[in-house]
Amino acid sequence: MTDIVILGAGGHAKEVYFTIRHINAIQKKYNLIGFFDDMTDKKELFNLKVFKRIEDITSDNIRVALGVGTPESKAILIDKFKKKGFLFETIIHPTSLISEDAVIQDGAVIQGYCIINPDVRIGKYFTCNDHVQIGHDTSIGENVHINSSVNISGGACIGDNTFIGVKATILRVRIGNNCIIGASSLINKDIPDSSKAMGIPAKSFPSDGKIHFGTR
Repeated sequence: MTDIVILGAGGHAKEVYFTIRHINAIQKKYNLIGFFDDMTDKKELFNLKVFKRIEDITSDNIRVALGVGTPESKAILIDKFKKKGFLFETIIHPTSLISEDAVIQDGAVIQGYCIINPDVRIGKYFTCNDHVQIGHDTSIGENVHINSSVNISGGACIGDNTFIGVKATILRVRIGNNCIIGASSLINKDIPDSSKAMGIPAKSFPSDGKIHFGTR
């Protein structure tokens, strides 16, 4: 079994914990050591320790899984743990269907009932909540977060550090880096870097790329 710590101890970390439990119910793959979150008062979550210092995570060959809900928060933890030499585990829920022709780089978390079609290319540190469909020949950059029930058309292109809200529909367009796509939005034209887009069809305007809710 692989020793693993979930980065984050908020709502999204709970979902990643749930996914790991489903994986272990089929095959005992992971030994979950606990959670890491230096921005919470929690000492335990699901009867597991919440670590506050990276130095306290001492298990040999331990891997980490991303359990935070925004690209900005992920980027902070990625940087901290990369500097300490940790490896990032890819977690895929057993109900999701991934084409053998898709390429998914390290550190992804893909939750339940997702479909990733042929010739999709996905960068490092990808987060995909449940019931997401990604069409053929789509390209997705690094540190992208896709929320539940998003539908992405074949041939779409999504840049780094982009956040896509619940039930958004992305047609065959290019979305730039550091973008925020509002929930239930229809994206039918290209979105430039550092933009927020929302509506049906969506309109875009400049954004600082930050998600202004919660912490992790």
